[in-house]
Amino acid sequence: MFKLESDDDRIRVTWNGQQVVDYRLQPDGLMPFWHPIRLPGAPTLTMDRPPDHVHHHGMWLAWKKVNGVNF
Repeated sequence: MFKLESDDDRIRVTWNGQQVVDYRLQPDGLMPFWHPIRLPGAPTLTMDRPPDHVHHHGMWLAWKKVNGVNF
């Protein structure tokens, strides 16, 4: 069964008590991302801040401009 939990900086989805994904919220409200993404019983599918791209966080979507903000 899926379960949602949230606090100030994330929304967590679990399946039968196993973490599936965290939706991470940045303090400035910009660039939320998903990390870690897992399948139950499997390794993590995403990486946060790989050594060669420290500005990349997990999985994210980008829109050019939303309400005047250039993402």
